[in-house]
This record gives sequence, C-alpha cells and structure tokens, in this order.
Amino acid sequence: LGNFLFRTGRYAEAVPLYRHVLELDPDNASGYNNLGVNFFMLGKFDRAVETWNHIINDSPTPSVIHNYANSLYYLGRFKESVRMYEKALDLSENDFWIWENMAASLHHIDGASAREIEVTRRAIELAQQALQINPNDRKALSRISLLYNRSGDKQKAIESIERLKDLGWDDPDVSFIQAKNLLELGDPKGALSELERAKEMGFPTVLIAADPDFDLLRDSPRFTNLVDRSVEEG
Repeated sequence: LGNFLFRTGRYAEAVPLYRHVLELDPDNASGYNNLGVNFFMLGKFDRAVETWNHIINDSPTPSVIHNYANSLYYLGRFKESVRMYEKALDLSENDFWIWENMAASLHHIDGASAREIEVTRRAIELAQQALQINPNDRKALSRISLLYNRSGDKQKAIESIERLKDLGWDDPDVSFIQAKNLLELGDPKGALSELERAKEMGFPTVLIAADPDFDLLRDSPRFTNLVDRSVEEG
C-alpha cells in the first residue's frame, strides 16, 4: 500500500505506512529507504538524511547513497554531498548522473573550480558514451548540454540543446535540466517557462524551490507562484 501511494504521488499518506513497516521490522532496510525517499519527495531533506542514516553504512546501495547526497545538496551542505557522491561512485563508477550531480555540488563550493572542471570532464565523457549507445537519449542530451555550459563550451551546449529541440520531449526531468541550461545561457524567461512545463508534467516543485541553481529567479513573481504551494506543503 505504501508503494502504491508513493507511485501515485501521495507521499504524505505513504509515510505512516512505512513507519509501521519499521515498527514491525526495525531492521528492514527497504523500509528505511522507502521512508527516506518519501521524505525526499516531500522536500523534508533533513528527515530523509536522518532516515537513511540507519542504513547508509550497513546496507548501502548506489541509489541510496546518491539520494542521500542529493538531499545534502538541497540542504546546501555541498562539501558533505561531494563526499557522498564519491562514495556512490565507489559502487557505480560509470554513472554519469552521479558525476554530473557531484559537479553541481562543486559548482557551489568556493575554491573548488579545478575539481569541478575535472569532474565535469568525466561526466561529459560518460554522457557521450551513453549517447553513442542511444543518440536519442533525451536525459543524456539535456545533462550533457548543461555540462558543456558549465565547462565554458557554449557552442557544444547549444548544439546539444538544438538536437534536443529537434527530438522533442515529454519528460519533466528534461525540462528541469533544460531550465538550468536556459538560465546559464542568459534566458531567465525561457527557464521559467521550462520550470512551469516541468511542473505541469509532474516534477516535484519542492525540488525546484530548494535548488540553489535557481537563486537568480527567486525574485520573480512567476517563480514565487511556481513554488509557493510546494513551500506550504513541504
């Protein structure tokens, strides 16, 4: 029942069910993971971290560690998140999403530009490999364009975005990353339009509200309208 409620986006209703699982079986690693994911989707990142602390050392998986690191990122604990992304890479070293997310954390750490460049290059390399396997991988195209943007290669970033536009997409994660791309390219109105589109497709607005990449948009009434409800619910 908890899993059904999670899959249908009823995260607050799922929380007490996963808590009951842990009352019945206090050592249930899946129960802790599922509870942590629900807290994450509610924007309660501190509660997610607290929950995953029960399994992060004894029952670690790449996804648990990755989600833990993402929570630290949204809490603004960037140095800690980098350490957790490194731990995730120990178990899944060729996952370009982890490399890309680690680069995002480094992007917000003063004095980490050299490391950010190194990590970004590795993320680009792995994303290119994914695109060699499937040139129409829209998630990979959106993320590699953001990586090119942040590496300073605006031309390749634009080429990847144009390829993405030619393909089209109906994926909220792609629109979320596309908003970051447009903001990097100096198009805040376009970024807001993509965030609104991501929301319409079901992207959790609590993640938009918490993401430091959108700090430049926080004074915009459109952004405030976009995330107000998520702030109240979170």
